[in-house]
Amino acid sequence: MSSEQPSAPSDAAPETRDGDAPAGVITDPKDARLAKVRELLKGRNKGSRAIIIDDEEPLAEALRHGVTVFTVFHGEDTQLPASVTELLPADADVQVVSTHAAKELFGVERRSRIFALARRPKPLTVPELLEGPGDVAVLDGVKLMGNIGAVTRSAKALGFAGLILVDSDLASVTDRRLVRASRGMVFALPLALATADDVVAHLGEVGVPLVSLDPEAREPLSGIAGIQGRIALLLGSEKRGASSRLEQAAERSVRIDIHPDVESLNVSVSAALAMYERRGANPLPAARG
Repeated sequence: MSSEQPSAPSDAAPETRDGDAPAGVITDPKDARLAKVRELLKGRNKGSRAIIIDDEEPLAEALRHGVTVFTVFHGEDTQLPASVTELLPADADVQVVSTHAAKELFGVERRSRIFALARRPKPLTVPELLEGPGDVAVLDGVKLMGNIGAVTRSAKALGFAGLILVDSDLASVTDRRLVRASRGMVFALPLALATADDVVAHLGEVGVPLVSLDPEAREPLSGIAGIQGRIALLLGSEKRGASSRLEQAAERSVRIDIHPDVESLNVSVSAALAMYERRGANPLPAARG
């Protein structure tokens, strides 16, 4: 790799500034090597194919799934973990950033001790997402990154083949907030952005029924376990539910029975319960290694 490993962190280590930094450490937040990071953090050039990936786990997932990483940055007080170094090519560009420079770079945001510049993967279309076997989930009107990220993780963990986001207010499924919220699972699970009309049309073309989670449904959740073939599981926001366009297109609806003193479940909890009921239709692969 192109930089030396930093020394072990010290609880009392002062911030490194110009003049006392080890050779090769970036101490100036305006350093040219950080130019693209600054541009993306400030929201400039929204059409850029470059993205920022924060933290160890999302970066490892990106590398594991073939995302092109241009440069990895880490703090002078942080060692790159084996989960990352084992996946990096021998000639990877690795840069060390001083604590002072990183704080200035990220401003009021939480400072990322490990972050990378990478090429944004090519976005998937709904037809491409539906090419493979297995159930998919459709999130309609869910906008909170924490919820979308949690559903993404559950979908991957429970064997779903993909996730379609409708009316999410996202411009890209590799939005930095979602990469963080999903802990990098956006690189492991096929995701696509779509309109409600697109979802109805493309599911119809491949003959995959839309099955809605609806608290007023007559059929209990257990009913989805016996549905033969693939399904598209429809989930709406906790407050408003799914749109009328998709609810009307649903061929079947099931409910989750909960205590009468509880108004509703968070959408990510409902998704996980429903996905677990479908485990027979979505067998999991053998564990890695």
